[in-house]
Amino acid sequence: MLLDRAHAYQAAGQTVRAAKDYQTIYYKYPLGDEAKAAGAALPVLQKALRSEFPYATAEMQEQRAQSFFDAHKWRDARSEFDKLVGMLHDAAKPARQHAQLRLAQSKVQLKATLTVISSLVTPDPEVDAERLFVLSQFQRSAKNESAMLATIEDLGKKYPRSKWTEEGYMQAGNYYWVLLDRTKAAGYYQRVLEVFPDSKNDYNAEWRIAWVAYVGRQPDADEKLKIFLLKYPVSANAVDALYWLGRYSERSGNPAHARSFYNKALERFPETYFGFASADRLAKLGSGEENPPDFLDRIPPPPPLRPFDEPIPPAASDRWARAQALRAIAFDSSAELELKNAFFATGSPRFLIEASQAAFDQGHFAAGMAYARLAVPSFDSRKSNELPLSAWKALYPLPYESSLRRESGKNELDPMIVAGLIRQESTFQADIVSHANAVGLMQLLPKTAKIMARQKRIKYAKNKLFDPEYNIELGTYYFKGLVNLTGAPEFALAAYNAGEDRIALWKSERNYDEIPELVESIPFSETRDYVQIVLRNAALYRMIYAPGAKPAASGGTERSQSR
Repeated sequence: MLLDRAHAYQAAGQTVRAAKDYQTIYYKYPLGDEAKAAGAALPVLQKALRSEFPYATAEMQEQRAQSFFDAHKWRDARSEFDKLVGMLHDAAKPARQHAQLRLAQSKVQLKATLTVISSLVTPDPEVDAERLFVLSQFQRSAKNESAMLATIEDLGKKYPRSKWTEEGYMQAGNYYWVLLDRTKAAGYYQRVLEVFPDSKNDYNAEWRIAWVAYVGRQPDADEKLKIFLLKYPVSANAVDALYWLGRYSERSGNPAHARSFYNKALERFPETYFGFASADRLAKLGSGEENPPDFLDRIPPPPPLRPFDEPIPPAASDRWARAQALRAIAFDSSAELELKNAFFATGSPRFLIEASQAAFDQGHFAAGMAYARLAVPSFDSRKSNELPLSAWKALYPLPYESSLRRESGKNELDPMIVAGLIRQESTFQADIVSHANAVGLMQLLPKTAKIMARQKRIKYAKNKLFDPEYNIELGTYYFKGLVNLTGAPEFALAAYNAGEDRIALWKSERNYDEIPELVESIPFSETRDYVQIVLRNAALYRMIYAPGAKPAASGGTERSQSR
């Protein structure tokens, strides 16, 4: 649109305005196709306008260079930062030093030696602190541990209060965390807490320190878990802390305390991996007395929900009527828009649940689930009876149910785990392709799918991976192989996300007392969250879709198939 306006200005002879629009495109949005056209037009206008030409500022040039840098287009970034350095003449200015640092980083990404960073003179303290941090991370990538640690120590001595020192300590901790050297990792996380209290990294640092204490059976593990819970009572790891406090209490011979922790987890975070794990522990403990510590009362309840069956507010009655009429004639896209606007006018969640269904009927499952999450904030903190079935089904649709159940049955898999996996991998969008070139519902890599097809002795074609039935057939076969290889669905999910070799390494770290311990110990945050989310999804699918329920036809809801 901006390019069209620039063309129009140029055609109308308003060349200065045209030049400004071209510059906006060229410098602010350099990654788009329009930037090439704008870049071709600017020299022509510069020649025509001469002294009236609005030359780009250093800020504009920096924005263009940084866009290429952030996109990892290193050759373009190198070229553009080189231009920026030429525009900034005062060597004492931090802006020039920072541009030089980015130029050096781009060169190293293009195989220059680290000398271009280590020898760079950056007198500004904050730029120099960043330079040392950047150097340490390149040394980390090169697996030069001793050099990395020396650089981080140098950073801490020269700039003890810099944010880059905090990042250096945190990344050193993460380095050892991934290597499964938990003790060394905890040491660096402790430095983050001591030197940079209340910083952005404190949450992760404090949780990992508490977890190392628990899994290492340290005597103060319960105190560290309690401190974490009091500081972050509604965080993503709060339910983890409750569960592990319960397990600590069990091992300490205090079942009354344990029941209290498990019941609080189940009451406040019911639809989470560790909420379900708490329910399992309660069942194993059996009924008995509780002895809740006072600090559990400091965990606040979830925010209240508006009722889903409230009357249609007058401010939205016309939109509601139009939406119903539009849905009756299968104009679901228009109905969806009316329902969204009705919600924004009134805040009533029933409109978003209806909008979810309209989106599902068009095959837009990701959009439909997004509406449902907006209608039900903190849905994993809601007990099953707090939401109507329509809301749960909006949060957890089950398209392609027939294929999913059939192929899961063939491979002796729980179909609800497969549904939970697909929901997390692709949000049921059959045409999705990831940055890693994983394709379709179960996000299969073509090379993996080809091997599975050969093993099943069926014809392979990459384009067929967009077909839901074909994708589910190969995906369930692959997942079954991972279950057989690793020994449990939790391990198979970790392998599905991070690779078979990694889960084998993680399992060998120590003799875990229970599977949730290993799940909590997965060093990749993405994989740890993935395993927990998929298993949470599976539990909710079991709750919503009872065994033997009539499956929706492949590709959508009952209503969409009846048209």
